[in-house]
Amino acid sequence: MSKAGHIEVAIKKWAALFPIELGAITIACWDGAVWVPQIGLIATISLYDPETYHGPHGDLIITTPEELEQFDTVLARVEEVIGRLRKDEQAAGEALKHPVSETLGLRPVVCNANTFAPAKEDIERREQALREVFGMFDAVAARMREVYGLRLPRHIAVWAAFYKSLSPFEIISLKYLGRGPWGIMLWFDEGGLERETIDGLDPRLDGRFRCDPPEFVTVMSGDSDGLHYGLWYDDPAELPSFIAGNYARDSAETWRHKDTIIQELAQRVKDLIEDAEEPIPLSVYAVAEALTWFKDADKKALEGDGPRRWADAERGDILGGFGPALPLGAGNPRDTYRAYEERYTAYKERSSRVVSWIGEAKAELQQGKPAFALVLGRELHWFDADEYRAASLELLCASYEALGRHALAEIARVHHKHRDLKSVGVYKW
Repeated sequence: MSKAGHIEVAIKKWAALFPIELGAITIACWDGAVWVPQIGLIATISLYDPETYHGPHGDLIITTPEELEQFDTVLARVEEVIGRLRKDEQAAGEALKHPVSETLGLRPVVCNANTFAPAKEDIERREQALREVFGMFDAVAARMREVYGLRLPRHIAVWAAFYKSLSPFEIISLKYLGRGPWGIMLWFDEGGLERETIDGLDPRLDGRFRCDPPEFVTVMSGDSDGLHYGLWYDDPAELPSFIAGNYARDSAETWRHKDTIIQELAQRVKDLIEDAEEPIPLSVYAVAEALTWFKDADKKALEGDGPRRWADAERGDILGGFGPALPLGAGNPRDTYRAYEERYTAYKERSSRVVSWIGEAKAELQQGKPAFALVLGRELHWFDADEYRAASLELLCASYEALGRHALAEIARVHHKHRDLKSVGVYKW
C-alpha cells in the first residue's frame, strides 16, 4: 500500500473510535486526525466531564511518519487504555486531573520555529493554487465589471489561492478563527461563474446586509454577530481603497481594516498568538506559517495593480462608520464627531431638523456640491428608519451620480429595492 493509502486508512480507523462515552468522562476528537508531513498523524483530543464539559485537551501525535505502517499497534494500545477506563469508573474520573497525553499514552506535539516550515508538498500545493487562481482571474474580473461595474484587485486572487491551498490541518485553523471566503469569492470556485441566483435575484445582493454601504463588497465571513469583511470602493473607476469590516448583527458600523485579506488574517493570527491566555490549537501556528508564505505573492499583487487613489484620502467620522473620500470642491461633508452626534439625536427624535438638513443637502447638490448629501444619505441608510428610507436613497443616488460614481448608485438602488430579504445568501446551492 502507498504512503497516501496508509494515511487514509489510519485516519478512517482513528475517526471510528470517537466519541468515546465512559460514563464519568467523554473522550472526543471533533476534527479527526490530520496528516502533517513534518510531524506525522496528529489529532486534538478532548477528555471532559459530560455534565460540566471541563477537562484536559491536547494536540497529540498518533503516529510519526516512520511509524505509520505500525499504526494498528498504536491503535491497539489506545483501545486497551479505553477498555481499562471503561471498566474502572474511578480511574476514568481521575483522568480529568491529568494531561490527556498521559492518559492515552500518546506524545504531545511540541511546537518550535521549524515545526511548520513548508515541506516540498506544501510549496507545490501553494504554487499550484496560485497558478490556477491567476489563470482564471481575468474571467472573474470580467464578471466583476459586468455585475458590479467595479475593478477587481489582484490581491483578492491571492486570498482565493491561499484558501484553495490549505491542507486539512490548516483548514481547522480557519474554522477556529471563524473566517472563510464569502460573497464574490464563490466566482473562484469550480463552476462558480455559472452559479445562478435564487428567483433571479441580483448577484450584488449576495453577502450584503441591510446596513452595508454601497461601497462595501463582501469577500470574507467572520465568526460572530454577522461579522463580514469587504472590499471598500470609494470610486468605481478606481481600485478598492482597503478592506473594511462590519458586525451586521451588532452595531452594523463599518470600520477600516488592512489593505488585503491576507494582511487582515495575518494580523488576526498574530494577535491571537500574542494575546493567548491559554494554549491555542497548533493549527493556528500552521496557518500563520502559510500566511507568511503567501505574503510575497500578496505584496506583488497589491503593487502590481498600481496606486489606490483614495486609500490615503482624508475622511472624517459619520454615523455608522468612517466618512466618504471626496474630491476638492465637493462641499462641506460635516463629518465631525460633534456634528454626527447632533444628527444622531435628531434622527432618533424624528426632529424637524432632519427635514431641514435634507433640504440643505439637496440645495448643495444643485450647486454641484454633493458632500453633505452623501454623508446624510449614508447616515440615514445606516439608521434604517422607514420614514427616512426614500430620502436616504434619493440622497445617495444623487450624490453618487454627481460624483460620477454611477456603479455605487446602482448598488444603492438594487439594495434598497430588496433590503428586506430574509437572507443575504442569494445563490442557489
